[in-house]
Amino acid sequence: MSPETLHALRNLPVFPTSAELLIQVIGIEAAARLITAWPGQSFPVPSPALVRGVLRVGGPQHARLRDVVGSVAAEKIIRHWRGSDLYIPSCKEAIAARARDHYRARFDELTGRGYSYTHAVFEIGIQFGVTGKTIEKALKEADTLPPDPLPFRQGDFFR
Repeated sequence: MSPETLHALRNLPVFPTSAELLIQVIGIEAAARLITAWPGQSFPVPSPALVRGVLRVGGPQHARLRDVVGSVAAEKIIRHWRGSDLYIPSCKEAIAARARDHYRARFDELTGRGYSYTHAVFEIGIQFGVTGKTIEKALKEADTLPPDPLPFRQGDFFR
């Protein structure tokens, strides 16, 4: 998952709070690398030893974590989650919600250009590689994100 994709998913109401915390602790680039490498896993964060203000961590868990996110982000994870399990979210629900939003937007675009319901569902299925039933189910749902707010308030009409 790219940092750009992760950033786009952050706006969705179904974005996991665990992913948001991970981004706040180690940054979006390192979080994207970690979520891509170990989605849905619980990582046993090693306990550090603090020697003269410097973390001393060793062992295979530290090396694996450092290989995925880099030394700086690994140290931040160890300081924050020291000795506990870090759940790494997969963000599957947010990814699926975003995909369904894309299906609905494409459907609106195609039917606005004169495509029939059936033809639009067929075209979207081909474009995204999903079944017609998946698209039909998505069309019955509301958009994940609310529409952009209007640039005026209703009360502005009565002044």
